[in-house]
Amino acid sequence: MGEIENDSASTPDSGFTWPMEERHANSRVDRFSGTLQYTSVHSEISHPTTYAFAHFVLESTQHQIMFVDLQGTPILLRHAGER
Repeated sequence: MGEIENDSASTPDSGFTWPMEERHANSRVDRFSGTLQYTSVHSEISHPTTYAFAHFVLESTQHQIMFVDLQGTPILLRHAGER
């Protein structure tokens, strides 16, 4: 994962950090939150878990860190030795 940080005081983006990931071959993207629209209700556990995590970070950092526009691509996790 790459990270771009802009600390220049002369730009409007000063102090923002954008963590980015390389493009995956999987074209499916799950959008957990958005900046331009309200999120819809999802039944999968990953969506409310992501909302809870983002809210926890906001509150536990006393509103110093906020996650927005959360997205991800599904992956299959296996235990070591499984096929």
